[in-house]
Amino acid sequence: MSNLLFTNTVKAGRLLRMLGWVILAFTLGVGSAFGIALAIPVFTALDASMQSSLANALLRPMVPVAWILAVAACFGIAFLIVGAYIKKYKPWAKVSWVLLALMSLIYVPIGMMIGCFVLFYLAKGWKERPTVTGL
Repeated sequence: MSNLLFTNTVKAGRLLRMLGWVILAFTLGVGSAFGIALAIPVFTALDASMQSSLANALLRPMVPVAWILAVAACFGIAFLIVGAYIKKYKPWAKVSWVLLALMSLIYVPIGMMIGCFVLFYLAKGWKERPTVTGL
């Protein structure tokens, strides 16, 4: 069994990837809920002219929400990418790791808990090198 599976760096990488998946799932869920809530009145409108005017009236206020969801999805993807490279002990990923862990603290409560654990593992494993024993 390898000792590489249980290092603090690998644990932090796994936690970052888990937070990335949680953020993407939440973003997809919220986006789907808003999309369904907007689509029902548009598709139940009686005629085509009413559908287009109703769609314009409903979609215009949704533009800021769509941008917020797109930024959140980008953060989720960034968590996934950095988490993968942390597990490979890439030096550039450790700096990104600190920034993303600090940014994850705004995702209360799950992101805050995971961010605290990631920062804890970061402090413990900052100077770790990949070592494999027992092969």
